[in-house]
Amino acid sequence: MKFSKNENEEKTIRIKQSSKVALHEMEDGIGNTTNRDANGAKRCVGCGINFQTEDERKPGYVINAANQDYCLRCFKIKNYGRLVEQEINDKDFIEILEGINKASDKIRYYYVVDIFDLPGSRLD
Repeated sequence: MKFSKNENEEKTIRIKQSSKVALHEMEDGIGNTTNRDANGAKRCVGCGINFQTEDERKPGYVINAANQDYCLRCFKIKNYGRLVEQEINDKDFIEILEGINKASDKIRYYYVVDIFDLPGSRLD
């Protein structure tokens, strides 16, 4: 992860991954099986984040939420095997971590490294 400052002088975290990533088609009962949250807002069927149309650099970006099932990030992962670089501010990052910590009994963390290329496996 790289830390950078944007024009509002708010700390942001830039997430970048260089390895190829693939999304697999969902199976019944596995993963996000609906694309609406409890309030009826449309969300990505790939990652589950609510759609937003304001900033392409933020998670959940779509051009037109009515016609999309995947956010830009998940669409590019699914169709091109590429990860889009996105910015997350401190507040959102902490909220994500708190959500993960609340569900920690159901979540496993894995840090996969290439034993033959340890420096290349490291996250910056």
